[in-house]
Amino acid sequence: MSGFFEKITGIFEGIEFGGDVVSVILRPVFVFLALYILLRCIISLIKSKNPAEVWAYLKISRYRETPEGTLELISEISEPLTHWENAVGRSRSCDISVNDKSVSRNQGLLMRDEDGTWTFRDLGSQNGTFL
Repeated sequence: MSGFFEKITGIFEGIEFGGDVVSVILRPVFVFLALYILLRCIISLIKSKNPAEVWAYLKISRYRETPEGTLELISEISEPLTHWENAVGRSRSCDISVNDKSVSRNQGLLMRDEDGTWTFRDLGSQNGTFL
């Protein structure tokens, strides 16, 4: 590698003011090249479409108790799980947002282990969680 640099510097040895001229010319060129490469990388990242991998589907069912003592299905939601750790709650910032007043803003965390086992941890919600 040092031989390469010696050849490059040897080109300008015969010119007395070569170093200054080369510096004045090449500095803007390198700045332009750096900005060009950065811009191409940003455009490439923006254009790339990386679909999320779906690990599983979470089925959320909401029931109410009838006067006869049986459970009646009110609503059912199926949400794709695309992360190893998913926040569940009423808040829009949650990965799985459930629009129900009985659900806390941050109800709990649904996590997947390395072996593929899913676990749910309640985050101290007022109504608790039934799985």
